[in-house]
Amino acid sequence: MIFIASVQVLSAQSIVVKRTDVDSSRYGFVTASYTFGMNIYLKDLPKCNGVAFQLNFNQSDVIKFSQWLPGDFGKPQVIPMLHPDGTSNLIIAVGLGNNTIPDSIAEPKILHLEFVVLQNAINASTLNFNFMQPVATTIVNNVREIIAINAEPIEYTIHGFINVWPGDTDNNGIVNHLDYANVTKFIGLGSATKNMKSFKRKSGSAIWAAHRVLTWDNAEVTYADCDGNGDITITDMLIVSYNMGKDTLISSVKKDADDLQEDFPSPEVFDAPDYVKVPLLINPELDFITAVSTFNLSEILKTHEFIGVEVGNTFSEKPFVYYVLDDNDKLHLAVGSYLREHSQGNSSNLCNLVLRNKSGNTLNIPSVNPNMLRAITNDGYIFNLNFSLSDVNDNNNPELQISLNDDLMEINAPFDILYVEIIDIFGQIVKTESVNGMSHQILLSNLSSGLYLARINYNFGHNSEIHKFLISR
Repeated sequence: MIFIASVQVLSAQSIVVKRTDVDSSRYGFVTASYTFGMNIYLKDLPKCNGVAFQLNFNQSDVIKFSQWLPGDFGKPQVIPMLHPDGTSNLIIAVGLGNNTIPDSIAEPKILHLEFVVLQNAINASTLNFNFMQPVATTIVNNVREIIAINAEPIEYTIHGFINVWPGDTDNNGIVNHLDYANVTKFIGLGSATKNMKSFKRKSGSAIWAAHRVLTWDNAEVTYADCDGNGDITITDMLIVSYNMGKDTLISSVKKDADDLQEDFPSPEVFDAPDYVKVPLLINPELDFITAVSTFNLSEILKTHEFIGVEVGNTFSEKPFVYYVLDDNDKLHLAVGSYLREHSQGNSSNLCNLVLRNKSGNTLNIPSVNPNMLRAITNDGYIFNLNFSLSDVNDNNNPELQISLNDDLMEINAPFDILYVEIIDIFGQIVKTESVNGMSHQILLSNLSSGLYLARINYNFGHNSEIHKFLISR
C-alpha cells in the first residue's frame, strides 16, 4: 500500500532552467523574429516520480509558445492559457506513475519548451517568466510525498528592431570625433565572430537617415556598424567622417569647420631628438576627405616604443588625426580634414608614425605597412588608397651598394643608372640627377635633417630600387 503524506518544503530542491539556443554568455536576452528554447530540470530531489507547476510569462502579444519536447519523465501535459491582462501561462505536469527517476539521473529534465519572439517586439523591453507553486512528488519506502520546490523567476531583455543613424556610433544623436572610439573598440566583431549574431541592414548606404536593423547580440555594437554590412571594420570610421557634424534633430545640416575643430583634439607634434618618424606616403587617384587604416605593430614593438601619430601634408587646412593602439598591438588610424576636402596633388605624406627605438638608435628606422588603406570622397564613395610605405623598405639587392659619408652619397649599381631621385618624408622629390653609368655621387649638403628615400631608376628593362637613409645634423 502507498501512503500519501502532507506537503513538505525542502529548500535544497529547485528548478533549474538552461537555454538551448545560445551559449551561457547570451542567456540574458532573446531576439525578435527568432525562436528560443529552454530545458527545465529538477535538482536535488531523489526518488521523484512527478512535477507540476504553472509557468507565467508577460508580453503574450509578442511572445508565443511554440512547442514542447519530453524529458526524463516522458510525455508531459502542457495546457497554454491566455489572460485578458496580457499575460499567459502554461499549466505543466509530468509523472511516472508508480515509478521514480533512477538514482543515476542526478538532475532529471522535466521537459523542453520553445517560444517565438515576433518581429514587432519592442527593443529593450523585459520578458519575465515566473514559476507558480511548483511541486514534486516522491515515493520513498512506499510513502508518497508532495514536496514544494524552489524556482527563481527568469528575466530576459528583448532585442528588437532599432533605428541606426550611420556614423552615430554611441547613439547620442550627434556625430563627432568620439564616434571613432566605438568603431575601434569593437573592430573585428560581426558575422565572423564565434557565437555572435550580427545583422545586415536592408539599406547599406551612408545616407543620413534612420536605418532599421535588428539589434545584435551585443546591443552596443549595433550602432558601430556604420556601413550596415554586419561587420565592424575600419571602413565604418569612414562613414563617421562622411556624416561628421550631423545630428538627428537637424538631419540636413553639418557643423562648419571651426565648430568641428572645437570638438576635436588638436593634432600633436612630436619633436624629441630620439623620435623616429615613419611616413605613410600616398598617391591617391581621387580627392578624399578621410583615410583610415590598421597596422599590426607586434613585431615593431619588440624593438620600438609607439609614441603617437602626427599629420602630414595631405590636408593643408584644419587636419585631424585619430588613432588607438589596442591590446593586440594593432594601430587603428583615421586622418582627415575638417574642411572635408583634399587638394594637395597626387603625391603627399598622409601622416607619420612616431616611434622611439628602445636601444636609442635613431638610425634604425623600421618599415611599417598597413593591412589596408581606404578613403572616402566628399560624395560618399569609398575606395582603396594607393600607399607607398613599401618604398620605405630598404632594397635587398646585395649588388646595389650605397654609402653616405658626411654630405656625399656614393652609389655603385649592378646596372646602368638612368637617373636618381631623392624623396623627402612628405613624398616630394627634392633632388633629381641624371646618370650615365653604374656609379654616381650625389651632394646632399642642401638637405635638412630627416628621413629620405633614394630611388635608383635604371635604364629600360630593370625595376627601380629604393634605399632609405637618414640625415642627422
